[in-house]
Amino acid sequence: MRVLTVLLLLLLPPLTFQILENPVISPAQLFCPTVGTNAYALVTVCSNTTKVEFVQLLQAYAKFMPMNSSQQIKYDFYFGSNYSTIITTTDLTQEVDDWVNDTNYMNLLYASSKTDYETPELVGIAKSILDNVAKDNQLDSTVYLKKQVVLLTNYVPYNVTDVFNNNTNENTQRLGLSLDLDLSPLDKAAEFPVFRIDDDRDVASIRAIFQETRDFEFPAIVHEDKPQSDIYVFMTSANMSQLMNVIETAINGPTCQMAPTKMYSSFIHTQLVKNDTAWNLVIPWLGQKTHMFASNCMKSLNHFKSNTNCTAVKDQILNSYVTTISIAKNQTFAYLFIDNSECAMTKNLTTIMEDSTHVRIVMNEELNDVYEDFTLPLVNLGFLDKTIDNQVIKNNMFYLQNYSTSCADEIPMVPLESARPWHRPKYLSIALDDMLTIFICATISVSTFGILIYRYVSRKHRQQVELLTELMLQPRIYKAPKECPKVARLPWEIKSENVHIDTEFLLGEGTISNVYLGKLKGKSPIMQWIDRVEMKQYQDCAVAVRVPRHFDEPEEDQLQREIASMRQLRHHDHIALLLGWTNKNDLVCSLLELTHMNLIKYLSQIKETAEQNNPSGFTPMSRIPFQVLYKIIFEICDGIEYIHSRNLIHRDLTARNVLLTTGLRAKISGFGFCSEPDDPKFAANTVALRFLPVRWLAPECFIGKFGIKSDSWSFGVLLYEIFSLGEQPYEDLNRPEEIIESIRKGRIPAHPKYCSKQTYKIMQSCYQSFVSRRPNFTQLKNAFHVQSTNYYNNPAFEPDY
Repeated sequence: MRVLTVLLLLLLPPLTFQILENPVISPAQLFCPTVGTNAYALVTVCSNTTKVEFVQLLQAYAKFMPMNSSQQIKYDFYFGSNYSTIITTTDLTQEVDDWVNDTNYMNLLYASSKTDYETPELVGIAKSILDNVAKDNQLDSTVYLKKQVVLLTNYVPYNVTDVFNNNTNENTQRLGLSLDLDLSPLDKAAEFPVFRIDDDRDVASIRAIFQETRDFEFPAIVHEDKPQSDIYVFMTSANMSQLMNVIETAINGPTCQMAPTKMYSSFIHTQLVKNDTAWNLVIPWLGQKTHMFASNCMKSLNHFKSNTNCTAVKDQILNSYVTTISIAKNQTFAYLFIDNSECAMTKNLTTIMEDSTHVRIVMNEELNDVYEDFTLPLVNLGFLDKTIDNQVIKNNMFYLQNYSTSCADEIPMVPLESARPWHRPKYLSIALDDMLTIFICATISVSTFGILIYRYVSRKHRQQVELLTELMLQPRIYKAPKECPKVARLPWEIKSENVHIDTEFLLGEGTISNVYLGKLKGKSPIMQWIDRVEMKQYQDCAVAVRVPRHFDEPEEDQLQREIASMRQLRHHDHIALLLGWTNKNDLVCSLLELTHMNLIKYLSQIKETAEQNNPSGFTPMSRIPFQVLYKIIFEICDGIEYIHSRNLIHRDLTARNVLLTTGLRAKISGFGFCSEPDDPKFAANTVALRFLPVRWLAPECFIGKFGIKSDSWSFGVLLYEIFSLGEQPYEDLNRPEEIIESIRKGRIPAHPKYCSKQTYKIMQSCYQSFVSRRPNFTQLKNAFHVQSTNYYNNPAFEPDY
């Protein structure tokens, strides 16, 4: 193996840092607490015990255990040697009360618990309990739990106490609870705490003992697996959120994670400074429970203050760091978190690292501030210009979470940051030259701009004079245009002579209107409302003209809403523009931005291509352009997110209202029902409500309740259209009343044929009956950004269908 010699300079300026001369003091051990409890209770009483005393014993035990807890506890009860039962509950007191109220069952428990003192059967029961505890310590699903073994009695069962005294199981708490007024005999026989049910001490202190956690111990007898890479973390000041981030990276990292059913005692080795003392903390691998266990551990330890001053304890951490990376054998990821760069200034410190060691130095200060004193010397020593994965990075949670190379088998792209700012030299001669250059450029610019304005104003003035002259010479040839009374008050009108409709070229056909190819002469009215350079394409251009079969009050309201929506939305890359309207044959025709096709037509083309016979042998699934579909979905989310940001909701989000440009960029159209969420026009039993597409509506919409989460439901149905390649939802239902009744009873679209399991989970979240549980479009946009990124980053990516 190639050996990389690196000079790391890690020292306090006023102190001396001797790697080989100063002896390394072993850090104190820091333990994580157990999480949750498995309880085992052996109940044995002598034959002269009354039933009332027996009930008091059970109720006293329940009183000391958690009540109304958020976490369930499994109780394994053994009543004498004749009967046992297992219950799982959050409140043992309630369970015991149920036993007391059931006379027959309580008589069974009472009779089974009576024992003739030291019987051999009780020894077997006690050993069986400890065997079950040992079995819990062998499983990754229960090893992290506290195993509580409780003896409930009113005499001294010496044979049972001997078995419990010899317990060697880890994570086990042994306790005793007695009816007897004199605890001395039982206290002497038991090597564990024993309490009386009517103890004079504070009940709260006894309950705290029963409910306390244990310092987690990894079982000594367990089959351990070992990961491909080792992880070491050294922190000159303890920060549990930073350490948790490293743990999450290791758990999710391909080279560090292990099988979900395996266990490993030393998954992550950590040395940190806490209260000016060096501590050693080891996080084990506990299968699928590793993240939960580590998160609970970090929360329990995150209650101390850190000292940013340089101390001898921090020197010890730095010594341990250098020693560890110099003797690393396996592939190793080593973190060093430095809270104060002055505690790690460069000095002639040489360490030999194996090629498999990946060193990551994390600084709290800005990299610009420590560049000359820290980073530059490491570069000069050849540390940071090698191909080995060595880094000096800022302690920024965004980069540590999203661009970490630790435990990864591929390196993500990271935005570049300048390591040191550059300042231009400040000389008087340069300033004078710059001032002269600026003055000349400003003079030329102002003169040019003034000439252009003067010519423009002169041309406009000349045109107006010519027009007035012509009007004065021939005043009678102009007639007032015929006005349509229904639309006299609508803005954004285009003169009918400026619009040509090609009725032979049908672009689309709907239930209440047809869309034809048209030609606009002159500017569209929207250009006066949105002053942007890219709006020049809507002058003297081809357009789509929507011609209604009739025009009455509902159609007028839709046009009003479209115009009002465009005024609020202005311009967006994923929103199709309404350019204006014109009057043709007493019908109001809307002029729309012309696109290549709509989404439903595109899906039908994909379906026709994917499901036809393919002699090459590929499955139809391989012929579906999922990369393009996910891009279109992401762009739809981006457009709807923008609409919601303007306090508008769409109400008609379907595949037919998603237009596609020649570059297959999605543009949302169909703003005839778009308005504010509390628009009274869409209240219950209104006329406008009957025009909405029922197959795409959420249940609350049928009673006139709309919000941004209503569009989330419609988006889920739109996903069904996309991944079924254009099939209509609820195809087996035809009448609107049947569809509304089915949706109200909880029916949702089925799993589409070409939809992945992960995407269908997103669809199901959109169909939540509780509105607050549905995702908003910011969340949906982020979710589908991940889906589309998978296709772009990895051409071999195959979703789980």
